[in-house]
Amino acid sequence: MPSHSCIMTMKKLLISCASKYVHSALAVWYLKAACPEYDVFECTINEDINKVFGRITEQKPDIIGFSCYIWNISYVLKLTEMLRKANPDTVIIYGGPEVSHSPERFEDYADHIVRGYGERALCELTQKLENGEKADKYINGYRYELPPSPYNDEYMNALHGRIAYIETSRGCPFSCAFCLSGRDEKPYFFPLERAFDDIVRLSQSGAKTIKFVDRTFNANADRAYKIWEFLLTDERLPQDICYHFEIGADLLTANQLELLKTAPKGRFQMEVGLQSFNDSTLKAVNRATSVDNSVYNLGVIVDNSNIHVHTDLIIGLPHEDMESFRDSFNKAYDIKANMLQVGFLKLLHGSRLRDDMSKYAMECDENAPYEIKKFNLMDESDLALLHKFEDIVERMHNSGRFLRTIDFLLCKTKMTPFDLFIHIAKSINYESRCHLDDFTALIYDLFREYGEEIRDVLVLDRLESNNTGVLPECLKVYDKALGKAKKQVDMLYPRPANTVRGYGLLYGCGSIAFCDYTAPDKVSGRYNARVVEVHP
Repeated sequence: MPSHSCIMTMKKLLISCASKYVHSALAVWYLKAACPEYDVFECTINEDINKVFGRITEQKPDIIGFSCYIWNISYVLKLTEMLRKANPDTVIIYGGPEVSHSPERFEDYADHIVRGYGERALCELTQKLENGEKADKYINGYRYELPPSPYNDEYMNALHGRIAYIETSRGCPFSCAFCLSGRDEKPYFFPLERAFDDIVRLSQSGAKTIKFVDRTFNANADRAYKIWEFLLTDERLPQDICYHFEIGADLLTANQLELLKTAPKGRFQMEVGLQSFNDSTLKAVNRATSVDNSVYNLGVIVDNSNIHVHTDLIIGLPHEDMESFRDSFNKAYDIKANMLQVGFLKLLHGSRLRDDMSKYAMECDENAPYEIKKFNLMDESDLALLHKFEDIVERMHNSGRFLRTIDFLLCKTKMTPFDLFIHIAKSINYESRCHLDDFTALIYDLFREYGEEIRDVLVLDRLESNNTGVLPECLKVYDKALGKAKKQVDMLYPRPANTVRGYGLLYGCGSIAFCDYTAPDKVSGRYNARVVEVHP
C-alpha cells in the first residue's frame, strides 16, 4: 500500500459501477452533495473494463472512491488492481454495504474503507488526506440527520431518462436474518417537505420510472399515505411516470387500500417480499409478518388491476425443504401478482443468517453474491433443478408472454403451478440464450397432445405479447382461409391509421384472433386480442 504524507489533491473521483446502463446511481451523488470537490464517474459492469480503466486514468485522479455492492465488487476489485499498477500513489477508498461488514477482506485493495453512512465520513477523511494527517484504515461512518439532497443540476444532466432512485427514509424497522437493512439501526425519516421537494425535482427530470429505495416504505402508515396522496394529487408531477415502492403488504391499512384504488393505471408498482409461507421458516429468520394480512391486502390490490404487483420468494431458507417451498410457491402464485420472482438465498457478510450457517449446514459461493449451494434440507441437485424452475417461471410467467398458455395447462393437466413449472423444467432442454421462438416451439412440442387447443393459446399469447404481429414458425399454418378471414375482420373492425395489426387463425374454435398494436396495458404490458368467428 502507498504511504501518504501530504497530498494536495487535484482530482477526486467517485465511481459508480451499475449493473446495467438503465440503472442510475444514487449513493455517489449523495456523497457528491456532501463533498462537492469530488467528480462523479459512472460506468456499468458490462462495459469493457479496459475502456473504463482508460477513461478513469485520462482524468489522472489522486483519490478514487468506489461505491461497492455484491453485484459490482468483482468488477471493482479488478479495476482497482489495474489502477494500482498504473499509479501506486492513487488513494483508493471503498464504501458501501459490501465492504461495511468484514472489511478486512478488502484490506489489500483499498487504503481506507468507510463502513456505514459515508457522507460525513468521506468529507472528514478527504480533509485529513489533503492536510497530510494520519487516517485510519477502517472508518465508521455516521449519519446525517438530513443528508444534503443529491438532485443537483449535474445529477439531472447525467440522468438521461434512466431509472431514477429516491429515498425518504433510511434504515428498516425489521431485522430479517438474511438482510442487512435492519441490522444496526432503526429507521429515521426525512421531513416530508424535503421528500416532496425531491420528488418534484426528480419527477421533472425526464425519468419515466422512479424507484423509492426506502426499506418497507409503508412502515410509517400515516407518512406513506401522505406521500402516495401527494403523488396522486400534486399538479407539478408529470402524469406519465411510474413510481415503484417496496412495501410490507401486511402493514397496509384500509384507508391506504382505498387511496391506492384511485391511482391511475400504471402509476404505481408495489414490490412485496413474501419470502416464505412456512411459519417455522419465518420465525427462524426473524421475519415479523402476518401472512394472512399480506394475502388479503395483495388480493385487494390485484383485483383492482391498476397497480403492477411484484412478489418475491427465497429458496434456501431454514426449515424450507422442497415440499415446503412447493407449498409456498403455490400459495404465492394464487395471489395472481404480475410477477413472482424466485430468488436464491444470498448469505451476505454481516447478516445474522451467515453467522448461523453451521446450524443449518449451509454452504455458499465464496465470491459475491454468496449464493447458497446446499443446506441440510436441499442438496446441489435440488438447487440445480430449482434454478431451471426459476428460469421457466421467468420465461413463461414473469415475462408476461405465456399467461394464457399457463392458465390453459393448469386447467388441462390439473397440476399445481409448482408441479407444472417443475414438469416443464425436467422435460425440456435449452441454452441460456434460447430465443423466444425456439422456446415457444419447445413448449408446443411438450404439450402437443392437446392439439389445436395448445396452438390456439400459444397464438393468442404471441399476439398479445409481441407487437410485431409475426408468429413463430412453429405456430404458422399456411392456409388460404387466412386472407379471407383478415378481410372479414378489417370490414367489421377497420384498422386504425398507422397501426400494425397482427392476425392468427384459431382452429380449435373456428375463429381468427387479431391485435391492434396501439398501446399495451400499463400494468400487464400486454395487448388485448379480439376473437372473431370465421364465416366460410
